[in-house]
Amino acid sequence: ARRRAGDCAAPVAIACYMAASVGMVVANKRAVGSLHAGTVLLAVQQLFTCAAVLAMSFFRVVASEGSWPDALRWSPTGVLSGLVLWAGMQAVKRASLATLTVVRNASPLFLLVAERLAFGHRPTTGKVASLVVILVGVCVYTWDDMQDSSFDPMGILFILLDAFLVCIDSLL
Repeated sequence: ARRRAGDCAAPVAIACYMAASVGMVVANKRAVGSLHAGTVLLAVQQLFTCAAVLAMSFFRVVASEGSWPDALRWSPTGVLSGLVLWAGMQAVKRASLATLTVVRNASPLFLLVAERLAFGHRPTTGKVASLVVILVGVCVYTWDDMQDSSFDPMGILFILLDAFLVCIDSLL
């Protein structure tokens, strides 16, 4: 059977997303390390994004629908997103990228519990078991990382704060 051109769309999109994500995290880690001003870097990134969206809206590159009341109604989501970015930038500044990635992998377990409490969704045993295995791996990795002389406990705190805020954002 012949493949259609659209059959590869999802794997290509996933690969591009992964490459962009890795590139962004590595670039931010290098920038924070050399600038020593993660919050300023974050503010510049957000201002650039706002300017780009306004310019695209002004030149009709993207359709802009909505009103000021809509913008105000959705502003808490923007603030939460800003907090997620800030906590993530602080985590990148204080922890290794490997630790950041490994600890973030435990987030779905907490989302599973929150989803159960908030929406009554009952997870399957297989889902819970696989996430517990991930959590055990995260604990082992983090414990080993804590034995390193360059370990900064604030890094783990900011990773957990970032993961918590991402979970809250996901639930809203």
